[in-house]
Amino acid sequence: MDFEWELTPELTREGYARELMRQIQDMRKEAKYQMDDSVMVDWYSEDKEIISAITEWSEEIKKDTVLKSLEQKEKHGDYDLYKESLLGPDKKIYLGIKK
Repeated sequence: MDFEWELTPELTREGYARELMRQIQDMRKEAKYQMDDSVMVDWYSEDKEIISAITEWSEEIKKDTVLKSLEQKEKHGDYDLYKESLLGPDKKIYLGIKK
């Protein structure tokens, strides 16, 4: 029995959201936050697919990564950690995290 997987736009957006969750967890660890610390994450991307994925998955991302906020904005303010990352090939995102 052969299965063919079709990479639908929905699956692609979910993949970007899950990769973002992984990166936020890595940033929490790098910033030496405790598991129960509620933190704020600001993000910025010009990629329409990334924006769509985060918009669609924002509640799940906040819940799974213990965020009090997840906001789209260009870099403003001071962050405990700020990074430029890729969620996929040529899928750039900027992330800032602070307590």
